[in-house]
Amino acid sequence: MDFIKPKDIFWNDVKVLPVNSLVKYYLMSSYLYYELDVNVFNDTEFDELCKILLKDFNDIKHIHKHLLDKDSLKASTGYTLKYPTIVKHLAIKWYNNYVEYINNLKRKKNVD
Repeated sequence: MDFIKPKDIFWNDVKVLPVNSLVKYYLMSSYLYYELDVNVFNDTEFDELCKILLKDFNDIKHIHKHLLDKDSLKASTGYTLKYPTIVKHLAIKWYNNYVEYINNLKRKKNVD
């Protein structure tokens, strides 16, 4: 998994990425939601992510494809996933980038 680019924080930036890149966002967002009780994507966005992965499942050539389950994607869940350490670390980094970005927006709004 490559490093998360700062611009790839919000769903509108992520959903246009190649399907192989979407695998990491599925894994990371599932980890954040199910293990840490935080999220970056809302339910509708996560549902859309699952639909894209399911639709393009046969085209996925990602090192962690074996972690994906078609039934879970159909149900729009990542509840049963087992998370490799790299996913956990990148998820936390991604979430911290998200929080930092939101906090910067709030500070800027208060300054203006």
